[in-house]
Amino acid sequence: MALGLAAINTYRNREWKQTLGYFANVNQGALTVATTNVSGVQVRIRKEGGDNLGSLHKHSITHAVQDVAAAGHALPDLDFYLCSSGNIPNVAMKTYTGATPKPVIFLGPNMWAKNAMQPGTNGVITGGIGQNGVRGVANQVYDGTQRWFGNPKQKSQGTTIVVHELGHILHEINNPGVFWEEQQAAEAMGGAPSPNGVGWQNQSVDVSNYAGNNALEFAAEVFAGTIVGKVYSAAVMNIYGNLGGP
Repeated sequence: MALGLAAINTYRNREWKQTLGYFANVNQGALTVATTNVSGVQVRIRKEGGDNLGSLHKHSITHAVQDVAAAGHALPDLDFYLCSSGNIPNVAMKTYTGATPKPVIFLGPNMWAKNAMQPGTNGVITGGIGQNGVRGVANQVYDGTQRWFGNPKQKSQGTTIVVHELGHILHEINNPGVFWEEQQAAEAMGGAPSPNGVGWQNQSVDVSNYAGNNALEFAAEVFAGTIVGKVYSAAVMNIYGNLGGP
């Protein structure tokens, strides 16, 4: 059974405390702030000085928001932090002010890391297994983008990473009881079975290696894949629906 409001708020409050922990690794004194409106969404981008990938970041964020909005999803205001610290992953924090979603998205230096596929592994898991960590839909998009001028492969990878994180945000906003119930299961000793997405592990191989991490990552990877034009089987989409995917 999906979690009730009291349990949901407990997890949301914990998320805010974790967000404060990430803030401790941000060079706050060196941040510049730019606010823009993208497809009706207020987007605030905070970046550290000396960020020579600023144009890539901006492109990825802008196009991700445009693509998600164009697919009919209503996004809240978004606050991005572009950080150089290796202690900060690419992560969307589902924070709130009262009942209003105020998500904070951290994008760390690993956003631009390349992760080539180990030859022959695409037959085992869609997109294959990586030579440098777990591969996701963003790596598949990188591979499938033609190499021309202007870093199109990096731009497409970065955009898909942001779309993945927006998927987490929308999942939590639209179905918080299911979202946090799945988080609870993922954190249980040894990983408790998913209470909503029975069989997601078997279907994850048809999505990506990263989709096999837990049911929430499965949902975010399917979301990202559908936004970038991938088509999944009815079995995959059925589990995605059971998980309350956006």
